[in-house]
Amino acid sequence: MGKDLGWRIGDFVKIRKEQLPDLEQDAPISFELITEKEDVIAKSFISAETTELLKQYLPTISEHNPYLFPSNHKGFIDPDTINRTLRRLAKKGNVKIPRNKRLRFHAFRKRFLSTCANLSIDVNIAKILVDKDVESSMLAYLSEIEHRKAFLEVQHILKLTEIPMRKTRKSTTELEKRLEDLERLVHGVIALGGRDMIEKARELTQLETMPYETQEIEQEELLREIGDKRLETREKL
Repeated sequence: MGKDLGWRIGDFVKIRKEQLPDLEQDAPISFELITEKEDVIAKSFISAETTELLKQYLPTISEHNPYLFPSNHKGFIDPDTINRTLRRLAKKGNVKIPRNKRLRFHAFRKRFLSTCANLSIDVNIAKILVDKDVESSMLAYLSEIEHRKAFLEVQHILKLTEIPMRKTRKSTTELEKRLEDLERLVHGVIALGGRDMIEKARELTQLETMPYETQEIEQEELLREIGDKRLETREKL
């Protein structure tokens, strides 16, 4: 969430649960907040991977504390605690910190802005996304669509997961389709390589029974079906 928002730690730790947008929306989800230091509206976004993490995180925190990142009491977590936690996690993950450099939460903000610069994103849009002050005369020329587009460009670089987290859990339909494809592949090996090869593989993997029906498939029929399947896939692409 820190890499998505790029906010100052003082604003970040004071986020209240009631301020979060509806997490059931399609990501990226707009998240606007008036910041304290510069008293401007941050027109930020929450990525799909952060949304999924928040859905898992929210049920684990106290209902009696209004803050998203609570302390042991009624308040919000101390900024120094976050910075210490980051350094501890970096050490645990073998993240190399350059000599004479300190890892702080502010690194997320610097990384977000430097990524915007590397992607040649308009400097005013970059400022709006991370709650930096922008001349009021420029606000009229910067639309929500441009903000979202810029965020998606940055998120593509800064994302932590290669595959959307929601899609890592295969549905029953997807699993059945993959099983069907696997069975057809095995049948193809039988038709082209013979049953002896399959029996040797079964013995090697110590399977008592084969996890598919071993009906015969004529080689010519199989190759024709594979060709039809390739044509169908090409048309879809």
